[in-house]
Parts: sequence; structure tokens; C-alpha cells
Amino acid sequence: MFSNEDTEKIAKLVKFKLTASEIEKLTPLLGVALEYVEILKTLDTSSTEGTYEITGLKNVFSEDVCSKSLSQDAATANAKLIRSGYIVTSAVIEK
Repeated sequence: MFSNEDTEKIAKLVKFKLTASEIEKLTPLLGVALEYVEILKTLDTSSTEGTYEITGLKNVFSEDVCSKSLSQDAATANAKLIRSGYIVTSAVIEK
């Protein structure tokens, strides 16, 4: 069903680097996986409700509301170096 060239193309698309022996092992497995998908496609799911989450967890984020916060002067009061109202720090991004 799948050729080694197909496996190489798929690996390239998903940015996997495969050796020749890995390609030989994976090529028949891709065919098996596709056979399972074909079996699943024959199942009648018309009466099955869609599942969008299975954990039962609820959104844990708080409401996005404005609240009282520090003024700029208070926020920068303990800074060693301030320029144009902003705290100046050493670079933290490496090249």
C-alpha cells in the first residue's frame, strides 16, 4: 500500500529524519495504520454525540476584569535605573 518513497515523503513533511532501516520498518506500519482508519470509517456514528473534551475539567481562568494596581511611580520606585519611565535591566536574550 505504501512505498518507501511515500514514507520518505511523509517523514519529510513532518520533519523526521529517518534512516534507511527505519523507513523499511515504518513503511508496512503505515499501511496497517491506514487499514485501521478504513475500518473506523465503516462504523455508524450517526447516533453518537461528538466529544470535545473528556476530562470533565472546567475553565480555571479568572474573569478578565480591571482592578486597582500600582502607579508607574510606585512600580518603579525601587528600580536602580529608570529611562523614560521604564525599568532598565541587563539583556536576557542570548544571540
